[in-house]
Amino acid sequence: MNTKNWFTTLLGAGVVVSGLALTSCEDEFTEADAIAAQDSTLIALKRLENENAIAENELDYEQQLAFQRYQDSLERIGPVVSYSVTVVAGGSSNTSARTEGENFAEGATVTLVQGGVSRTATTNAGGVALFGDLRIGEAVVTVEAADHTTVTYTTSLGDPFSSDLPEDNVNTVIPVLPLTVAAGATEISGIVWAELDLTNDAPEFAEGAIVRATIDVDDIEGKYSTCFDCSGKGEIQSATYTGLRQTATVGADGRYTMIVPNGNGSDGLGIEAEIEFLPFEAEQTYLAMQGDSLAVVTRNIIFNPDAGGAIGDHVDNDLPSIWVEIGAPTGAASGFAVAAKAIAKDLDGGSAFFGLNPDVVLDNRGTGYTVGDRFNFSADTSDNAAYIEVTAVDADTDAITGWTVVDDGAVDYTSTPTLTQDAGASGSGATFLITAGFTYEFEVTSQGNGYWEEPEIVVSYTRYENGVLVDRGTDDSMYSLELLDGKLRPTSVDGVVYDIFSASMPTISLRPLEARQAYLDLEEFSVNDQGQIIGEDDDEYLYFFSGDSDAGSGYLTAPTVTFKSAGEMGSGATGFAQVSGGEINQIVITNPGSGYMRNVNDFTYTLSAPASQSDDQTFKPGSSNANYNYDFGLGVVRE
Repeated sequence: MNTKNWFTTLLGAGVVVSGLALTSCEDEFTEADAIAAQDSTLIALKRLENENAIAENELDYEQQLAFQRYQDSLERIGPVVSYSVTVVAGGSSNTSARTEGENFAEGATVTLVQGGVSRTATTNAGGVALFGDLRIGEAVVTVEAADHTTVTYTTSLGDPFSSDLPEDNVNTVIPVLPLTVAAGATEISGIVWAELDLTNDAPEFAEGAIVRATIDVDDIEGKYSTCFDCSGKGEIQSATYTGLRQTATVGADGRYTMIVPNGNGSDGLGIEAEIEFLPFEAEQTYLAMQGDSLAVVTRNIIFNPDAGGAIGDHVDNDLPSIWVEIGAPTGAASGFAVAAKAIAKDLDGGSAFFGLNPDVVLDNRGTGYTVGDRFNFSADTSDNAAYIEVTAVDADTDAITGWTVVDDGAVDYTSTPTLTQDAGASGSGATFLITAGFTYEFEVTSQGNGYWEEPEIVVSYTRYENGVLVDRGTDDSMYSLELLDGKLRPTSVDGVVYDIFSASMPTISLRPLEARQAYLDLEEFSVNDQGQIIGEDDDEYLYFFSGDSDAGSGYLTAPTVTFKSAGEMGSGATGFAQVSGGEINQIVITNPGSGYMRNVNDFTYTLSAPASQSDDQTFKPGSSNANYNYDFGLGVVRE
């Protein structure tokens, strides 16, 4: 087997992983410092590689075993690397990790693992921990320092396939960030509010809310890079810190305190931290319309800073803080009654009212009649009876062709009479239609009690023309009534309040009055800057002339008026109602009260809070930020 090709195979099988370095650098050294045997071996092997290279997969099984044994031997005698780790105490007031000793972390524990072997060293006054007898390749390093973050990183101790001569001194600079203010961390504190109760004019503390601060590893690298071209030697390929995310819980007093790891870096301004106020759930009390009044509602609300336009959609901030409750009406109308009676009339007169003349129409002329034959009406109210007398007959058939009505003293008919042929009449078959109509007058028979307006009186009637029913209708135009002390009485001296012409006795129905409780539109009210109730347009009166107000009905006496507020807002307001015609005319405020909220469900206060709550914030190391406040606002209803 030609061993000059084994190193070529070794080189071809190697994998190099490089990444973004936080900080790394390579110390200067001379060729004389190298181990001569190692250098000569490497140079010789590279020369053999250039002369005749073969691939590892060209070897047979025995050759591969021999190659592996040779590779193991080469690793044992390969270049020995001396590796130093410089630990920077990131929170120091100094910024140059390479020149100012007080910036280094003395006493930090550094643990290095390579090839399954773990080694531990402690940093000296210059923040340096030394490791010898290492090989070119990857190593995993963990740095632990009191009151600082712990960091674990992966590094490459040089490139085994580089054409340059191997160097045995490699250094990595790694920062650790302080976890206490004394060590250089930043203390952030503040007050957190949320609108937990909109029945008052101030926010409440957001007890239980979580505040979180997060530092990105890449931001640490950006602050502490001191090596721009490490050529893969001592370069940090990846790093993981503990303690870069800190949280705090808001207490019952609304306050929180949080220690954020920090560091100066090259600019001394500190490392950016994302400060977040995480969503939380809590009960919220606010006002909502229920029926015709305001009600205090309590429900669970999600307070989410990232809710967007949905924030507060469940809250109506156009509601007033007070409303008026008006007592029920006292009216209980009953007892009013009217009756109709017909006006006496003479059938012979034949009423010309509505063109209804005559009152009697010949329907069938019959036969065999002679002049003078009679048909008798039933008697009137005075027991006198009118009759019909035949005045002419047909010459051929003796059918009736002429006739007349003779009242014979009967002038008091108040209802339609009946008609029968006289027993002495000579003919037969004649019939008459009686189409008499009468005027009916309506009189009040009982004035009743408790009325605030006239009830609707509906009259149904009938009307005939030439013996034919031409109309059947209703009339609700009762007139000549006046209301006094809840009673309805006629205004005319004779007591007649209505009349109508009908062919028969009309029917009467009274539609009962319905008492209705008044309701005052909430928009009629406002509250001035002194927390006092005032009327519409700053008037002392509250009129029922706008919005959805209802003056009610059935008020015979002034009802009670109660000014009410939601929750504990305001007190002392009083007033009374003025009544007219059964309705509330206006309400007069006698005491405007005090302590009423001007705008319910609004929050117009100003709180001290960062301009951009979710953006990265930069704090100087070792500083205290005592007013990092936040207001969650109204929140969002849980779906």
